[in-house]
Amino acid sequence: MVKRISLLQKLLNDRSNLNNNDINNLCDELDEIRKKRNLIAHNPIVSTKPNGSGTEEILVIRYKPDTTSCVNKITKEDVAKLVVQTNKLIKRFASLVPDSTKT
Repeated sequence: MVKRISLLQKLLNDRSNLNNNDINNLCDELDEIRKKRNLIAHNPIVSTKPNGSGTEEILVIRYKPDTTSCVNKITKEDVAKLVVQTNKLIKRFASLVPDSTKT
């Protein structure tokens, strides 16, 4: 995915009249969403009450040599915030590149 964001950045810089700062900020935000999405997609969902809903979390476990392991949790609220952030970025992209929304 990083290659796709880099390609988009290059294409927008080369083929549009957009401000370079706007392009760079857009691509930086896309990369941030990519990182968060990968954490969600590639880590297990656990529940403190397996037979009940509402306690699900995503555990992000990172093992580093010569250190203790690192465990972070991604909650439903974190996922909801990512959805809102993604929707805002889609709208911003559409406003920066109006031709991208034509069918």
